[in-house]
Amino acid sequence: MWLPLQQTSPLSTACVIPSSWFFYEEKCNLKGKRPTPHLSLEYKEAKTLRKFQLSWYSKFNWLAGSSERNKLYCYICVLFRGEDEWSINGIPNIKNLVRKAEKHQISKKHLTKKVFICWVKIGLNIQYLRVVGITAINHNKQVDINRKILARLIDVVCFLGKQELAFRGHRENEGSLNKGNYCEILDLLAKEEQFIREHFLTNSVFKGTSHDIQNDLIHCVTTVLNSHILKELQITNFISIQTDETTDVSCQSQMSLIFRYIIDNKIEERFIGFFDVSKNKTAAGLSEVILNELSKWNIGQKVVCQTYDGASVMAGEKNGVQSIIQNIYPMAIFIHCYAYQLNLVLLHGAKTIKDVKLFIANLTMFHTFFSRSSKRSVLLREQGFKLPNQCNTRWNYHSRAALTIKTHFNELKNAVSHVVDDPGWDSTSVCTASDELQEVYQEVTKLIQLVLTIPATTASSERSMSTLKRIKSFLRNSMTNDRLSSLSTLAIEKKMLVDVHTTKKKTRESDGSDDILHEGYAAGHHKMKISASVPPHKTEKTHELNKTCGTESMT
Repeated sequence: MWLPLQQTSPLSTACVIPSSWFFYEEKCNLKGKRPTPHLSLEYKEAKTLRKFQLSWYSKFNWLAGSSERNKLYCYICVLFRGEDEWSINGIPNIKNLVRKAEKHQISKKHLTKKVFICWVKIGLNIQYLRVVGITAINHNKQVDINRKILARLIDVVCFLGKQELAFRGHRENEGSLNKGNYCEILDLLAKEEQFIREHFLTNSVFKGTSHDIQNDLIHCVTTVLNSHILKELQITNFISIQTDETTDVSCQSQMSLIFRYIIDNKIEERFIGFFDVSKNKTAAGLSEVILNELSKWNIGQKVVCQTYDGASVMAGEKNGVQSIIQNIYPMAIFIHCYAYQLNLVLLHGAKTIKDVKLFIANLTMFHTFFSRSSKRSVLLREQGFKLPNQCNTRWNYHSRAALTIKTHFNELKNAVSHVVDDPGWDSTSVCTASDELQEVYQEVTKLIQLVLTIPATTASSERSMSTLKRIKSFLRNSMTNDRLSSLSTLAIEKKMLVDVHTTKKKTRESDGSDDILHEGYAAGHHKMKISASVPPHKTEKTHELNKTCGTESMT
């Protein structure tokens, strides 16, 4: 009975040996591994006791041993039936072993089997490399397609982030008429580009349209932008911080953090993120958030200035945020925002003028008058406008209120006259409207000109609040704070985003290197193959076989 050697050896199926020869091969577990155990072979010559030496395995790379039989064999002759003494019977003693081994390794049978196994090894290597090469080529083709698809997904994320548009729709299934901006843009691209269309039709593992994938892409693009900001922070010598706080549409208190520094003789103000401080709005809680970010970016020793508004929790000399931070970083001096200071100076200075003082005192009366009655509120809405909410702590409230009154003065006058003349109104409303409200507008033009000349020195913080209100709207009030901060970074730092994305694309086209997707997305996601492979030229088994045959140099 003859069996193919493939069952117990990695060699070619063209070589066959009798199944009766397999008993020793199975015992020694001959599957590309030469057994080299320590044997208890001894030989006494006169008064000298000679013992088996493990160094003989290194000297003769074909020598093998059996710990069960306590004999030495030729590994090649065992596999391909060489001399019986070295393949079946074995060498039971070590008397004149070196001389026997040297004689055997130059024998005709041993050399024939050695040449044969080398030719088998070469054939196997060629066949293996052919199969692996084809696999690697197919893999790399798929990698190129995947990279193009991922590049399109990132383009869509960057576009929606820059334009401050919503990503998701209410229903994103195939039957939905509006699947959201992200999926609709991808469908539009699929109509023009075949590889995207085929990807959506055939790929069931990674389509790139799920909510988790969208969050991953947004986070990874933001990570790339933050890495560029970090490089700038490491280069600059001095850094100042600006913070401000506002309430978003979901009634969460969001604190904006801005880093200001000089790069190449140019002022840069970088948005770092929004931080939810609803649970702790004390000086200790706010300062903890700022200190954590300074530690995260490792810039504490470079901070030379901190700028906030005049709220006591921020500007307090003993227990305010500025005091806590200055205790840790003594060089971080506090500067009260000059826009707030100038506004307070002008406001209090103007109040010394009787007419202006009366105007400012009564400026909020319009909002109070119309907001405390639903009937009056409806009347004002019928005129086509509304007054800003009263908030004396906001430094631009008076200017907004005065500007609104100036713009819609005729409509406001008509509403007040309607209250006075219409018999359906109560006596309190008629009295208030006739006696007080009509005297408020005396100095509005002069006051507006004064307020509009006030410079805003913390404009970046204020602009970030505007971005917050545009991104986190009533229809998008369930987004997480991380997603809010990432989307705000894409919107506020859109110039950097365009520059980075354009630079990466030019680099990829010129020298074939990876673009933004490898910097951010590829590092943390493994569902999509985007790394090319190179077929190996040597495997573990062929490497062991090379050592056995003594033809390492042939490969």
